[in-house]
Amino acid sequence: AGETTTATATARARGGGDGNGEVDAPASSAGAAAGGRPPETAAPTGEGGMAPATAAAANMFDCDALPDSECVYFRPTSFFESIDGVGRPYFNLTLPWRGTDRKNDGEGGDSDTTLLLPKHANFLRLRRLATNSSSTSRSAASAPRDLVGGNTSNVSSSSLPSPLVPRDMAYLHLHKNGGTTVNQAMRAFVIRSRGRQRGRQRGGRGGGKGATPQYRLDEYYFPRTHKMTLTQLRRATSNVMGFIAAKQKMGGRRARESTAFTFLRHPLHKFVSAVGEVVHQGKMGPCQSFRGKELAECALNFLVGEEEGGNGEGSPGLAYNQHFKPQVIELYDCAGGTDVKVSLLDMSSIGKFVGDGCLGLKKHFRGRPETRRFFGKGDFLENLDERMVRKLCELYEVDVVFFREIGREVPECDPYV
Repeated sequence: AGETTTATATARARGGGDGNGEVDAPASSAGAAAGGRPPETAAPTGEGGMAPATAAAANMFDCDALPDSECVYFRPTSFFESIDGVGRPYFNLTLPWRGTDRKNDGEGGDSDTTLLLPKHANFLRLRRLATNSSSTSRSAASAPRDLVGGNTSNVSSSSLPSPLVPRDMAYLHLHKNGGTTVNQAMRAFVIRSRGRQRGRQRGGRGGGKGATPQYRLDEYYFPRTHKMTLTQLRRATSNVMGFIAAKQKMGGRRARESTAFTFLRHPLHKFVSAVGEVVHQGKMGPCQSFRGKELAECALNFLVGEEEGGNGEGSPGLAYNQHFKPQVIELYDCAGGTDVKVSLLDMSSIGKFVGDGCLGLKKHFRGRPETRRFFGKGDFLENLDERMVRKLCELYEVDVVFFREIGREVPECDPYV
């Protein structure tokens, strides 16, 4: 085991933070005081630049055995906190997304009131339970009608547990990256995994007597439903991610069966989708009545403070709504201050995840239509002109740098970042 680094360095944010442009960012984990574990080394943050291994992939999250185009490993905490972390100059950009508890939870003393903790760190944890090995295949009659679209033929009858589903897997929820689909699919998978006795009344719900759940879903998708303080949320996040990180470091089977993963989306597409979501919420300020390109332009001007000839002072910025949050900052907050290694997949892989690549649900869940409702059915980038693309690339510079670090490109931003 390596030694924890305690040196500090000044990280200068580009257009973010508290307005002063700098903050002391410890090389050890900023979340350690709240239960996180600092990274042991200053290893490169992206681990996808290696040739695929000769061994067959254990599952779609086994990035070492898959082409980089399908899966890449990434350590969010190291990206921002390692001495040579590519994201270290952008550390201040994480601060607008943090806050303090109004009161501590009785465990951490007065210091709990001064910690800057993430306001959101949404994740889902799917765990296989210790069950009788004699579990048999699930028939289509046991399909969850309310979650799979009302048609029992949507669910595979393959036996559980599946070798394609890791024993312990945490989905890091990034807003507007297919989270609703993943949430619904995981819930449907858990319901399908319940053993049900034959002869029960058709169309019945739930497991009831005789049900033998094989998987459990711990939902931190909406942390407010748990009535958790920020300190408690940080502790829960750190505990889960720290446990998975510890298993990953053991190597072998334990590492393959302990997975943290998420899906990525082109940053500019994500922005357009986020605008549609915020309009749907009725929270897009003066832009509520616009549609198409006018909506995208109004929203961008509103966020940077340039609407109606404004000079940008006092602009709300991306922190105006969590749906505008850069993806790499969401990853950083979801890592809980631990050195967890995250499998990054493209958003186009969600169908594979829901289907034969992992959960075995035959029907791909459809997401909500907010974006297309407000922007039409064409390419979302058609709603952006050159000036808007330049502004967005500057706003999401940290995501553009992150994408390049893991071998992904955002060519629209090459002239500006």
